[in-house]
Amino acid sequence: MKKPELLAPAGSFDSLKASIQAGCDAVYLGGELFGARAQAKNLSMDDLLYAIDYVHRYDKKLYLTVNTLLKEAELRDSLAAFLQPVYRQGLDAVIVQDTGVLRFISEIFPELPVHLSTQMTINTADAANFYMNSSAGKNITRFVPSRELSLAELAEMKKKTPLEMEVFIHGALCYCYSGQCLMSSMIGGRSGNRGRCAQPCRMAYQCETVSGRRVKAAGDYLLSPKDICTLELIPDLMAIGIDSFKIEGRMKRFEYAAGVTSVYREVIDRCMELGLDGYREYCANHPQDLMKEQKKLMELYNRGGFSQGYIKEKQGSEMMSMVRPNHNGIKVGTVQSITGISAEILLEEAVSWQDVLEIRNDDENALYEFTVGNGAKEGQLYITNVKPKSGVMQGQSVYRTKNDALLKDIEEKYSNSEKKLPIKGHVIAITGRPIRLTLHYNDSTCVVDGDVLQEAQNRPVTEEDIQKQMYKTKDSPFEFELLEITLEGSGFIPVSKLNELRRNGLDKLEKTIVERFRREDWPLQKSVKPDQYTKDSRYDEEYQSYAADCPLPGFLVRISSQEQLLPVIENSFTDIVVLDISDMTLDQAVAMAAACAENKKRCYLGMPRILRENGMQVIRQYETLLLSDMIDGVMLRNTEEVAYIESLNWKKTIILDSMLYVTNKQSKRFWYENGSFLLTASLELNNDELQELGCEDLILQIYGRIPLMVSAQCLNHNTIGCRGGKDGEEVMLTDRMGKHFPVKTYCRGCYSVLYNSENYSLLSHKDEVMNLHPKQLFLDFVFESKEEVQMTLSMASDAYFEDSQNKSRKTGWTTKGHFHRGVQ
Repeated sequence: MKKPELLAPAGSFDSLKASIQAGCDAVYLGGELFGARAQAKNLSMDDLLYAIDYVHRYDKKLYLTVNTLLKEAELRDSLAAFLQPVYRQGLDAVIVQDTGVLRFISEIFPELPVHLSTQMTINTADAANFYMNSSAGKNITRFVPSRELSLAELAEMKKKTPLEMEVFIHGALCYCYSGQCLMSSMIGGRSGNRGRCAQPCRMAYQCETVSGRRVKAAGDYLLSPKDICTLELIPDLMAIGIDSFKIEGRMKRFEYAAGVTSVYREVIDRCMELGLDGYREYCANHPQDLMKEQKKLMELYNRGGFSQGYIKEKQGSEMMSMVRPNHNGIKVGTVQSITGISAEILLEEAVSWQDVLEIRNDDENALYEFTVGNGAKEGQLYITNVKPKSGVMQGQSVYRTKNDALLKDIEEKYSNSEKKLPIKGHVIAITGRPIRLTLHYNDSTCVVDGDVLQEAQNRPVTEEDIQKQMYKTKDSPFEFELLEITLEGSGFIPVSKLNELRRNGLDKLEKTIVERFRREDWPLQKSVKPDQYTKDSRYDEEYQSYAADCPLPGFLVRISSQEQLLPVIENSFTDIVVLDISDMTLDQAVAMAAACAENKKRCYLGMPRILRENGMQVIRQYETLLLSDMIDGVMLRNTEEVAYIESLNWKKTIILDSMLYVTNKQSKRFWYENGSFLLTASLELNNDELQELGCEDLILQIYGRIPLMVSAQCLNHNTIGCRGGKDGEEVMLTDRMGKHFPVKTYCRGCYSVLYNSENYSLLSHKDEVMNLHPKQLFLDFVFESKEEVQMTLSMASDAYFEDSQNKSRKTGWTTKGHFHRGVQ
């Protein structure tokens, strides 16, 4: 059985150090640029270089997060300079989301291993293998699949790919599939794809049906999942061969990172010691041990308890923390009585000085928070004064949200001390020759020579003298586990020279250890500076054919229902009709494709937003239609669909949706090198950024309801109940500003989409749009009625092709998205 890597978060150097001391095998962290946790205490370049050497000294690994989408100017001007020093220093791997970054690294840093981020929304082995076999795949060694996958899906995936798999085992869980969230971006301009998520999923919302009926839920935090804890599932994950167990938490303090790491370290080691069946038997016979570890994890951080995520559960309200979106703590007591402002609390758990306790009402709302002055034992009464009119009453629960003793224990064990590295040494002291010290640590060896041993005039040096000075390693990271001394003759050497020999030897050993990881600078492009390379004009020459083939842009229109079809095919400016089969039967799709053919409109099939192994059965029902003469192309939304279409030996047109992000020229090059694709511009670029990217070869969306979240959770299921695929009323969310966010449930794919409160519209911005010279103009209809589709297309036609004075009319409340403002 292979021992999995334990991968810990390091939002600061304190977290890195503590996690290493707590027993992790590797850490992942961000630098000052391009990481998905821009608000963490990310390391400066100097600290990052030191951190690489620090982890290598302990025979651990460091992975750098470059798991955001880069704009053209960032990739061109900053990425190479950012990566060059850490590449030389010996960075173990870089975590990547952007296909442009992937391509750039494969060409400029060919020896740098790449891990594909969970932000790439990889749901099948076919998708992972597509990237591995791509033109930029030679660096890829590992991928992080979506957190929504079950144990069975992970096991099947592991069988079908040679790549390493890294799975989240503990920490915060997003409501949305990672990489599919635009909510923070569209609401507040802080993009999760850029590491600046404002966590709108942790805010309160009201739920109601589209008819306006208020829906009573368990709480108001309808998009807030519990943290995951897979302590009991570690043997199952080890059994299917997962290579790396990842702990989430770069935004949390070092005590969290180290404490969680220490718990999972113990479990993994025990599994290796006892075997998986032996460990399961141990847990069955010692349930209190597992409960103790789970309690420790709960004290460090939990949201309304833990769930096991999607590894064993498909979805459901039991995975959600609807009452409280932040740390819940653990229950430590109950208010026994109230006398004036004095409250007596009967303790179920011991409390210590500086613990933080919170008294809550029956709705779990905090009424009063206080810090413990004097500790008390389980079963004792603890007396505290409470605020007048705070609402504290007899029978209310008391929770501990900070266990100060636990945090101090973690600090003492893993932050205030460092484990010494065991080394072996050999001192050869022969009179008349230089004294020699040879040191060994794992695969590293060094030799240093000192002064010549002179014939002793009085007392000769002894083995005990040499040993005493060699063992003084307190100021170094090493300690001797074995020291051999060869002493010949009656020589003498001053104590100061022995100390100097030891210091020189330990310094040289430390350098020898870390220098094994150094790389040569720019192995393929030594004579070309990185910024010169990325500004190379060959891009425009090589790919100008994609723009040259552009006709004058007409409308590419995606529709979701039969009633939307007629006004689309009747519009003379519609070139292509895309039938979104996500919520469309095969019979409906066949009939609509036939109608498109009769009206001489090219017809494409639009694929679902999420495709997992179980969804492949649904997609294959459409194969006959896909391969028929009625269908001229496809519009794909994920890499699983790219791999599937390629397996059909596809010769027709392929359009990639905007959620397969294209934000820089390198990402264009990636897709052009790996298939014959038409690309859609990202919705997170503003006008100037689109201009710099170049839209001559891109489809540009000018209208539609932007999807903010794609989730394996189902608001219908969690509030009014599962429809089981049957027709029924959808729900929507209302935020504190009174904005309504409609939700659409796609039961066949078992996912739901939360859409923006306003339609995205560039119908009144013809001049700016046309100055971009896009290949095609894209309109996306989801909720619109036949009449609304007709009106919108009429307005679009007037604005873009008739030069009408009505071009500034709006279709209700609309937003320009990021077309002018852009994202951080």
